Formats: sequence, structure tokens, C-alpha cells
Amino acid sequence: MSWLIAQTQAVAPDSPASDGFFNILACSEFQNYDFAWTSTNQGSSNPNFYSPYAVISMRNGQIPAKNTYPYGQPNWLFLTRSFAQGEQYYWYP
Repeated sequence: MSWLIAQTQAVAPDSPASDGFFNILACSEFQNYDFAWTSTNQGSSNPNFYSPYAVISMRNGQIPAKNTYPYGQPNWLFLTRSFAQGEQYYWYP
């Protein structure tokens, strides 16, 4: 999470200034929701309950064994999109 926040901060002379990506893990309302879905299909031995997609911990970057906690709970979903023609990613220093 700290990596994402650091990569999205903007400081002078960049404008507008930004503290970066919101730190979900610092919010007490979301203290039990520290996993996000990935696009990695790892299969599932119980497709009626568990998703075949892997989750990743936003605290330590680890992927837990499939079909275990936290696969049976709500997790964050980070959407991605392709760049439009001529659009490019700006890498903050």
C-alpha cells in the first residue's frame, strides 16, 4: 500500500499537489478488508463458494493459499483500463 501511495503523490513543482492514493488500511471502517482481487486465475476446488481468482494482501503483498480465508469474504476490486490512443502513464518522481 505504501508503494502505491508513494507512486501517486504529487509535490511541487507538480500541480495540483496530491497526497496520493487514499490509504484504505489506515481507515478503521475497513480494518478487516485488506485484500484485493487479482486477475490471476488459480482454479478452485470449490467453485460454489470460492472464486478461482487469487487475492493479494495490501499489507504485505502475499497471496494466501487458495480456498482459505479471505477468499470467502468481500475483498477490494481494483479496476484497470487500457490507455486511449496517444495517452500515456505519467511516472511521478
